[in-house]
Amino acid sequence: MSGELYINTLSWSEDIIHGFMSSYDVDYTVVANNPVFDEDTRATGEMLLVNVDSRDKEEHLLNIRYSHPSDRIIYVGNGLSDIRCLMDADVPIFIGENRRIMELLAETCPHIWFADNWYDVVEILEGIS
Repeated sequence: MSGELYINTLSWSEDIIHGFMSSYDVDYTVVANNPVFDEDTRATGEMLLVNVDSRDKEEHLLNIRYSHPSDRIIYVGNGLSDIRCLMDADVPIFIGENRRIMELLAETCPHIWFADNWYDVVEILEGIS
């Protein structure tokens, strides 16, 4: 795949993304909310927030598109707050089983990919490389 890969998420932490992406041999950047750990590596219950709502995700997507205009944008979403970014992405991937959202996306975004889990996402990425 040419260009850089950015993963922009509200729902998943950077560590979860790294775990699933470890088998995919490509450099990528994660923009994610992450738990805060103390000096003993115990979670404090606090979060370092980067994406608070859908507007934050849209802003990150637009910034990536502006700063890398020739790159394809791959966007993975799992809920209503992702619809706009999925529709704006070059390679939209919906992860999950919400039938209503899946039907809406199938009608309005004909090039959408559907995945049940992050392993499926990695397979899709390998297939479009």
